[in-house]
Amino acid sequence: MAVSVVVPIYNSEAYLSECLEGLLAQSMRDFEVLLINNGSTDASAAICQGYVNRDQRFRYFELPEANLIWARNFGLAEATYPLVALQDSDDISKPDRLAQQVAFLRKAPDIVCLGGQIETFSVSDTMSDDASGGGQSSLPKSRFPERPADIHAALARGKNPMAQPTVMMRKDSVRRVGGYRAAFDVAEDYDLWLRLDDHDALANLPNVLVSYRSHEGNITKEKASKLLFSHLFATLCRDRRKAGLLDPADHMSDGYSVDSLEDDVLIGELIALKDLADLYYAYATNPAPVSHKETGDLADLVAFIRAHQEALNGKEAFRVLSSLAQTTLLTKALLRDINRVKKQISRSRYIRDRLASCVRSVWR
Repeated sequence: MAVSVVVPIYNSEAYLSECLEGLLAQSMRDFEVLLINNGSTDASAAICQGYVNRDQRFRYFELPEANLIWARNFGLAEATYPLVALQDSDDISKPDRLAQQVAFLRKAPDIVCLGGQIETFSVSDTMSDDASGGGQSSLPKSRFPERPADIHAALARGKNPMAQPTVMMRKDSVRRVGGYRAAFDVAEDYDLWLRLDDHDALANLPNVLVSYRSHEGNITKEKASKLLFSHLFATLCRDRRKAGLLDPADHMSDGYSVDSLEDDVLIGELIALKDLADLYYAYATNPAPVSHKETGDLADLVAFIRAHQEALNGKEAFRVLSSLAQTTLLTKALLRDINRVKKQISRSRYIRDRLASCVRSVWR
């Protein structure tokens, strides 16, 4: 079984050669690499051309602007082979990544999407021969669930149980559900896993398949808020599909384009969800309490955290509740409610270990 490897590229000159050398080092030889230059303004095009001239398995395409969704869907459309592997242009695949995944999928025809574990390194780290190759590594490793039932359960709780840079998918299955959707320029992977999980099985290998490059610098409040909104929007779409209702993302160019919808109740629900995601990150990123909000907004925010606590980052949600508890606008009833939600979160298995020290220092 041959594989098409899709590599979207945007201003990746600093890491692109390392990524592509990782593909050349694959133990499996029957694959093609689709290099999709997504509006780069640096030397990425020249680097790509060098690999095209060097190895006929590399194919090069240029898209007019930076749009990751277009690039991935373009790769799916141009892929020659029935199996498509995703590769980020700044990450490094282990030498036996493709071989492991093909061997598994050959024996498991019911699995349509197969990921694996990642090890994470920062741009300041030096990759050792072991870390970039197939040996043992001391880098932090993920622990994504492996069995389809566990992945399904994680998705049902609002978790993202797969690392997109490790994934290999059956092309026909992905195209059958519509590929990546324009409504999700972030959390696009989570939305796709949910739609595949509606009808098919997903799995992860226990082995590290990819060395994932973590870029230094904090995510902006605006991007974090949009990521949270998109994640919860994808869950809302899943719930509506299960109820036999219209999936709004099928009719939207992005998650904020509610004008194309005709359901006023749904429009109001999406606007409220966006506002609460913005308010959540106002508290998550501001060390001083946000004092200008009305008490009703704060009550809605506490209810939002309670409803979505499985999907939220536990330590972050705890920090938001801690900040809320310091505001001067709280009624005694709302303060009691905040403490109840805080206790629910601190008992969560997902974050128990992470909160052990935080609880003692923040809550007196």
